[in-house]
Amino acid sequence: MIRCEYAVVGAGVGGSAIAYHLARRGCRVLLADRGTPASLGATAYPGGIIRGFDPDPRIAYLCTQGLDYFLHWDRIGLPGPTPARHLGFLYLLQPSKLAAAQAVIDALGSRGSARILTGAERRKRAPFLSADHAGAAVFETMGGIADPVRTTFALCDGLRNFGGLLLEHAELRSMSAHAGGGWQLSFGCDDVVADRVVLAMGAWLKAWLPSLPIVSRAVSLGCVESSAEIPFPVFDEIVGAYLRPASARTFYCGCATLEDEVEGAIADVPSHVYRAIFERARMTFGEDCDAHLVHGLSGCDAYTSTGLPYLDFVDREKTLYLATGFSGRGYKYALWAGDAVAAELCDDLRGLLGNAFDLTPFRLHANQGLRPERIAPRERTLMPQASNNWEAFQ
Repeated sequence: MIRCEYAVVGAGVGGSAIAYHLARRGCRVLLADRGTPASLGATAYPGGIIRGFDPDPRIAYLCTQGLDYFLHWDRIGLPGPTPARHLGFLYLLQPSKLAAAQAVIDALGSRGSARILTGAERRKRAPFLSADHAGAAVFETMGGIADPVRTTFALCDGLRNFGGLLLEHAELRSMSAHAGGGWQLSFGCDDVVADRVVLAMGAWLKAWLPSLPIVSRAVSLGCVESSAEIPFPVFDEIVGAYLRPASARTFYCGCATLEDEVEGAIADVPSHVYRAIFERARMTFGEDCDAHLVHGLSGCDAYTSTGLPYLDFVDREKTLYLATGFSGRGYKYALWAGDAVAAELCDDLRGLLGNAFDLTPFRLHANQGLRPERIAPRERTLMPQASNNWEAFQ
């Protein structure tokens, strides 16, 4: 029997960040995953886009908060070398939305590095774009790419350095109220008693809380070889495609509008979907570019209706915490979310950057008009797919 203050279930980048920040605050922490760290879900992708700008001010707030941790990685003592490369980031949008984009840029102030490009500046910075692309452009100099796998490995190393434990190939079988308080978790080979539990299981969480208002969606990427170099990541809001450089003549492309809901947490994506993603991305980089689809890869993530994550307790005793619904954007602000959740759990007022946290917009009741205690288990025993153990939202 393993005893700890906090058990964090899910060793993707989000769960690893929470566990690391808890351990850094002196807590006794166990991090468990059904596979190995960063081996499952969207975290397993070979790279991710980091940025601060978004035309939605709520998303821009999250992304800017998260970007700060990458920018100040060494100064705040995050483990290992920084996994980020600040290549820049290009956002393409309808010209009619420029005023709203400028308002977001103004609101970010000195914390942001984005500005609207003129047509000539866009052509100079991004000659790979389709010549007839009608989009206006916002360029952010401090955006770029980073590696979710390397980030997760670094956080797990940091967790161990602070005395935390990591359980690999430990699939959660059941949770039940422990007689001495807190929760008893069964992982098959090991049982764990924890004062508090954080569920950061991504799309797998739906099996444990079927009535939780999240959906599982496939996040699919096509790997493309190209005659043109894509030097920085691009999001094209007009066609819904995004491009992320991998090497000098290789990039990955995805399309948010082609991310279908799936049952469970494993996506079996047919080949024609990757072809559709490639064709949608070609509307961004143009027909003049000699490019072909090499292969595709897919993972899953938990999505909310608002695109904002849920960071909240779900029981009156405040022993069970959810960190889910990152909606395909979680890597951008996972380090911030980990610091913020750990600060809340430890009644800490400040984060590593000296920032205060306000998690009100990410509560269940804020997103869905629900009170957290309304979804507390009637019988404090949880089993996957056992929906009768949870009160429905009524």
